[in-house]
Amino acid sequence: VFTPPTKSYAISAFSVANLKGWKGLEITLSARVGGAFFRPEKSVVASEESIVSRDFLLWSASAEFSQRILPGKFATLDIFRTSRAPTIEELYNQGPHLAAYTYEKGSSTLDGENGYGSELEFRSYGENVNWRASVYGTYFINHLAPRATGDTNWSQLLPIYQVRGDEAVLCGASVSFEKSSETGLYAAAGGSLVRGFYRNENWSDMPQIPPILFHCEIAYLWKSLRGSLTGRFALPQNHVDIY
Repeated sequence: VFTPPTKSYAISAFSVANLKGWKGLEITLSARVGGAFFRPEKSVVASEESIVSRDFLLWSASAEFSQRILPGKFATLDIFRTSRAPTIEELYNQGPHLAAYTYEKGSSTLDGENGYGSELEFRSYGENVNWRASVYGTYFINHLAPRATGDTNWSQLLPIYQVRGDEAVLCGASVSFEKSSETGLYAAAGGSLVRGFYRNENWSDMPQIPPILFHCEIAYLWKSLRGSLTGRFALPQNHVDIY
Protein backbone atom coordinates (compact mmCIF):
# COMPACT_ATOMS: atom_id res chain seq x y z
CA VAL A 1 0.00 0.00 0.00
CA PHE A 2 1.14 3.53 -0.70
CA THR A 3 0.70 4.91 2.80
CA PRO A 4 3.60 6.09 4.98
CA PRO A 5 4.21 4.13 8.21
CA THR A 6 1.88 5.76 10.72
CA LYS A 7 1.11 5.25 14.40
CA SER A 8 -2.44 6.05 15.48
CA TYR A 9 -3.74 6.40 19.02
CA ALA A 10 -7.24 6.91 20.38
CA ILE A 11 -8.87 7.43 23.73
CA SER A 12 -12.52 7.92 24.66
CA ALA A 13 -15.00 7.93 27.52
CA PHE A 14 -18.75 7.48 27.33
CA SER A 15 -21.81 7.47 29.53
CA VAL A 16 -25.39 6.15 29.12
CA ALA A 17 -28.41 7.01 31.27
CA ASN A 18 -31.88 5.42 31.14
CA LEU A 19 -34.83 7.36 32.49
CA LYS A 20 -38.51 6.57 32.96
CA GLY A 21 -40.90 9.22 31.79
CA TRP A 22 -44.62 9.90 31.71
CA LYS A 23 -47.10 7.10 30.80
CA GLY A 24 -44.71 4.53 29.39
CA LEU A 25 -42.14 6.96 28.00
CA GLU A 26 -38.54 5.71 28.20
CA ILE A 27 -35.65 8.10 27.64
CA THR A 28 -32.07 7.05 26.91
CA LEU A 29 -29.34 9.70 26.93
CA SER A 30 -25.77 8.99 25.86
CA ALA A 31 -22.59 10.94 25.22
CA ARG A 32 -19.01 10.17 24.24
CA VAL A 33 -15.88 12.31 24.13
CA GLY A 34 -12.48 11.30 22.88
CA GLY A 35 -9.43 12.03 20.82
CA ALA A 36 -7.56 10.53 17.89
CA PHE A 37 -3.87 11.14 17.22
CA PHE A 38 -1.84 10.30 14.09
CA ARG A 39 1.96 10.28 13.89
CA PRO A 40 3.24 9.54 10.35
CA GLU A 41 6.88 8.86 9.53
CA LYS A 42 8.86 10.04 6.53
CA SER A 43 8.55 7.66 3.60
CA VAL A 44 9.34 7.49 -0.11
CA VAL A 45 5.67 6.73 -0.83
CA ALA A 46 4.46 10.16 0.32
CA SER A 47 5.50 13.75 -0.29
CA GLU A 48 7.26 15.49 2.59
CA GLU A 49 4.61 18.23 2.94
CA SER A 50 1.92 15.58 3.53
CA ILE A 51 3.77 14.00 6.49
CA VAL A 52 1.97 16.06 9.13
CA SER A 53 0.94 14.89 12.59
CA ARG A 54 -2.76 15.39 13.29
CA ASP A 55 -4.86 15.50 16.47
CA PHE A 56 -8.66 15.32 16.57
CA LEU A 57 -11.06 16.08 19.42
CA LEU A 58 -14.32 14.17 18.92
CA TRP A 59 -17.68 14.16 20.66
CA SER A 60 -20.98 12.46 20.01
CA ALA A 61 -24.32 12.50 21.79
CA SER A 62 -27.81 11.09 21.38
CA ALA A 63 -31.24 11.19 22.96
CA GLU A 64 -33.80 8.45 22.37
CA PHE A 65 -37.48 8.80 23.30
CA SER A 66 -39.50 5.58 23.17
CA GLN A 67 -43.24 5.81 23.81
CA ARG A 68 -45.62 2.88 24.22
CA ILE A 69 -48.71 3.94 22.27
CA LEU A 70 -50.82 0.80 22.73
CA PRO A 71 -50.02 -2.68 24.04
CA GLY A 72 -47.28 -4.04 21.78
CA LYS A 73 -46.99 -0.80 19.78
CA PHE A 74 -44.16 1.70 20.21
CA ALA A 75 -42.93 4.94 18.62
CA THR A 76 -39.26 5.90 18.97
CA LEU A 77 -37.53 9.17 18.13
CA ASP A 78 -33.73 9.38 18.03
CA ILE A 79 -31.84 12.68 17.85
CA PHE A 80 -28.07 12.50 17.62
CA ARG A 81 -24.75 14.09 16.79
CA THR A 82 -22.17 11.85 15.18
CA SER A 83 -18.44 12.32 14.64
CA ARG A 84 -15.41 10.33 13.53
CA ALA A 85 -11.77 10.99 12.82
CA PRO A 86 -10.33 10.42 9.34
CA THR A 87 -8.58 7.11 8.78
CA ILE A 88 -4.85 6.77 8.08
CA GLU A 89 -5.65 6.09 4.42
CA GLU A 90 -7.90 9.14 4.13
CA LEU A 91 -5.14 11.35 5.53
CA TYR A 92 -1.99 9.98 3.94
CA ASN A 93 -2.65 7.71 0.92
CA GLN A 94 -0.62 8.64 -2.16
CA GLY A 95 -0.52 5.98 -4.84
CA PRO A 96 -2.31 3.35 -6.92
CA HIS A 97 -4.95 1.09 -5.48
CA LEU A 98 -4.71 -1.67 -8.06
CA ALA A 99 -7.62 -3.72 -6.74
CA ALA A 100 -9.92 -0.76 -7.44
CA TYR A 101 -7.98 0.38 -10.53
CA THR A 102 -7.63 3.90 -9.14
CA TYR A 103 -4.91 6.29 -8.02
CA GLU A 104 -5.86 7.37 -4.49
CA LYS A 105 -4.81 10.60 -2.80
CA GLY A 106 -5.50 11.38 0.83
CA SER A 107 -5.44 14.83 2.37
CA SER A 108 -3.51 15.53 5.56
CA THR A 109 -5.51 18.76 6.07
CA LEU A 110 -8.90 17.03 6.47
CA ASP A 111 -11.17 17.95 9.36
CA GLY A 112 -13.07 15.27 11.26
CA GLU A 113 -16.39 14.02 9.94
CA ASN A 114 -19.42 15.24 11.89
CA GLY A 115 -23.14 15.67 11.45
CA TYR A 116 -26.57 15.81 13.06
CA GLY A 117 -29.51 13.52 12.45
CA SER A 118 -32.71 11.94 13.64
CA GLU A 119 -34.75 8.78 13.09
CA LEU A 120 -38.44 8.09 13.71
CA GLU A 121 -39.47 4.45 14.05
CA PHE A 122 -42.76 2.64 14.66
CA ARG A 123 -42.81 -0.96 15.96
CA SER A 124 -45.74 -3.32 16.40
CA TYR A 125 -45.64 -6.75 18.05
CA GLY A 126 -48.75 -8.85 17.49
CA GLU A 127 -49.92 -12.43 17.95
CA ASN A 128 -49.43 -13.21 14.26
CA VAL A 129 -47.33 -10.44 12.68
CA ASN A 130 -44.58 -8.10 13.85
CA TRP A 131 -43.71 -5.06 11.74
CA ARG A 132 -41.60 -1.95 11.91
CA ALA A 133 -41.13 1.13 9.75
CA SER A 134 -38.67 3.99 10.01
CA VAL A 135 -37.59 7.20 8.30
CA TYR A 136 -34.35 9.00 9.00
CA GLY A 137 -32.12 11.82 7.89
CA THR A 138 -28.60 13.05 8.66
CA TYR A 139 -27.08 16.41 7.81
CA PHE A 140 -23.28 16.23 7.55
CA ILE A 141 -21.34 19.43 8.08
CA ASN A 142 -18.31 17.53 6.78
CA HIS A 143 -18.70 14.14 5.09
CA LEU A 144 -15.48 12.33 4.13
CA ALA A 145 -15.30 10.19 0.98
CA PRO A 146 -12.89 9.44 -1.87
CA ARG A 147 -14.25 11.12 -4.99
CA ALA A 148 -13.23 11.03 -8.61
CA THR A 149 -11.49 14.24 -9.64
CA GLY A 150 -11.86 13.82 -13.39
CA ASP A 151 -8.05 13.80 -13.74
CA THR A 152 -5.81 10.88 -14.68
CA ASN A 153 -2.38 9.75 -13.52
CA TRP A 154 -0.96 9.30 -17.01
CA SER A 155 2.19 7.50 -15.90
CA GLN A 156 0.03 4.62 -14.66
CA LEU A 157 -3.17 5.34 -16.63
CA LEU A 158 -5.29 5.39 -13.49
CA PRO A 159 -8.13 7.80 -12.62
CA ILE A 160 -7.29 9.97 -9.61
CA TYR A 161 -9.53 9.80 -6.55
CA GLN A 162 -9.10 12.46 -3.86
CA VAL A 163 -10.53 12.22 -0.34
CA ARG A 164 -12.60 15.32 0.38
CA GLY A 165 -14.85 16.70 3.07
CA ASP A 166 -18.17 18.06 1.81
CA GLU A 167 -21.51 19.24 3.17
CA ALA A 168 -24.02 16.45 2.61
CA VAL A 169 -27.50 15.15 3.37
CA LEU A 170 -28.45 11.47 3.79
CA CYS A 171 -32.06 10.34 4.07
CA GLY A 172 -33.91 7.07 3.83
CA ALA A 173 -36.71 4.80 4.91
CA SER A 174 -37.20 1.11 5.63
CA VAL A 175 -40.05 -1.27 6.44
CA SER A 176 -40.10 -4.93 7.47
CA PHE A 177 -42.66 -7.59 8.41
CA GLU A 178 -42.28 -10.98 10.03
CA LYS A 179 -44.63 -13.73 11.16
CA SER A 180 -44.65 -14.22 14.91
CA SER A 181 -43.50 -17.81 15.33
CA GLU A 182 -41.05 -19.73 17.51
CA THR A 183 -41.88 -23.04 15.81
CA GLY A 184 -43.52 -23.99 12.54
CA LEU A 185 -43.80 -21.79 9.47
CA TYR A 186 -41.98 -18.45 9.54
CA ALA A 187 -42.01 -15.68 6.91
CA ALA A 188 -40.40 -12.24 6.67
CA ALA A 189 -40.11 -9.47 4.09
CA GLY A 190 -38.85 -5.92 3.90
CA GLY A 191 -37.30 -3.15 1.87
CA SER A 192 -35.17 -0.02 2.21
CA LEU A 193 -34.32 3.12 0.29
CA VAL A 194 -31.37 5.49 0.84
CA ARG A 195 -30.54 8.73 -0.97
CA GLY A 196 -27.47 10.91 -0.50
CA PHE A 197 -26.75 14.40 -1.80
CA TYR A 198 -23.85 16.84 -1.69
CA ARG A 199 -25.45 20.17 -0.92
CA ASN A 200 -22.70 22.47 -2.17
CA GLU A 201 -22.56 21.00 -5.70
CA ASN A 202 -26.09 21.59 -6.96
CA TRP A 203 -27.34 18.61 -4.94
CA SER A 204 -25.14 16.12 -6.77
CA ASP A 205 -25.36 12.45 -5.81
CA MET A 206 -23.03 10.93 -3.24
CA PRO A 207 -20.85 7.86 -3.99
CA GLN A 208 -21.31 4.36 -2.57
CA ILE A 209 -25.04 4.72 -1.84
CA PRO A 210 -26.95 1.41 -2.14
CA PRO A 211 -29.99 1.23 -4.45
CA ILE A 212 -33.52 0.23 -3.41
CA LEU A 213 -33.23 -3.17 -1.69
CA PHE A 214 -35.81 -5.88 -0.99
CA HIS A 215 -35.55 -9.12 0.94
CA CYS A 216 -37.85 -12.00 1.77
CA GLU A 217 -37.55 -15.28 3.65
CA ILE A 218 -39.67 -18.38 4.15
CA ALA A 219 -38.53 -20.81 6.83
CA TYR A 220 -39.69 -23.75 8.90
CA LEU A 221 -38.61 -24.00 12.53
CA TRP A 222 -38.63 -27.30 14.40
CA LYS A 223 -36.90 -27.56 17.78
CA SER A 224 -33.24 -26.69 17.09
CA LEU A 225 -33.53 -27.12 13.30
CA ARG A 226 -34.25 -24.43 10.74
CA GLY A 227 -34.72 -24.73 7.00
CA SER A 228 -35.16 -21.57 4.96
CA LEU A 229 -35.32 -20.03 1.49
CA THR A 230 -34.10 -16.42 1.27
CA GLY A 231 -34.16 -13.93 -1.57
CA ARG A 232 -32.52 -10.53 -1.89
CA PHE A 233 -33.20 -8.11 -4.73
CA ALA A 234 -31.76 -4.74 -5.72
CA LEU A 235 -32.93 -2.25 -8.33
CA PRO A 236 -30.40 -0.44 -10.55
CA GLN A 237 -28.52 2.44 -8.96
CA ASN A 238 -28.64 5.34 -11.40
CA HIS A 239 -27.88 8.08 -8.85
CA VAL A 240 -24.07 8.05 -8.85
CA ASP A 241 -21.32 10.58 -8.18
CA ILE A 242 -19.71 12.69 -10.93
CA TYR A 243 -17.10 11.16 -13.27
